Amino acid sequence: ALSSDGTRAATTGWTGFVRIVEVASGRELAHWSGHGSSGVGVDWSSDGRFLATTGNDGRIVLWDAATQKELKVLADHEGQVLSVAFAPDGKLVAGAGAGGDVCLWSVPDGALVATLADTGKRVDYLAYSPDGTRLAAGHPDGQVRLWDVAAARLVARLEGHKPGQVALAFHPRAAELVSASGSDV
Repeated sequence: ALSSDGTRAATTGWTGFVRIVEVASGRELAHWSGHGSSGVGVDWSSDGRFLATTGNDGRIVLWDAATQKELKVLADHEGQVLSVAFAPDGKLVAGAGAGGDVCLWSVPDGALVATLADTGKRVDYLAYSPDGTRLAAGHPDGQVRLWDVAAARLVARLEGHKPGQVALAFHPRAAELVSASGSDV
């Protein structure tokens, strides 16, 4: 994931490491052990102060990017967690909850703010709209659930993908959402 100013990239990988590099030079700025087994997902807060990571160890972790200090384990599930997403204002971070729910935690204290409960079995990928009012969640049943964040209310179930992981991205300056699963876009 790139920091919002584009100067740093954060990665996570097979041995559970978390790494921050300077984009222009490729110089490593920080490297630490973040997950017991491979790390999977990472996202930056909009102000660049915080990172959130996920892993095959089932954990979602909130980090101080400057000190690499673990601030809070937001979730500790069984199995892989693929995605985590900060709200555009950096005040919330979204991640997989139990049984297909999406959880919203406040930043930086990591307090649970809301659980977006639905009948999905798992949440794969998450994306906030640019204005932060909507959160899209891709589920392995091929559906995308679209949530009103402030009301913690499901506003739409978007269908059209075959079952499988559904990746998501909002246009950075519009309310358009792109989803992809397997060979479908």
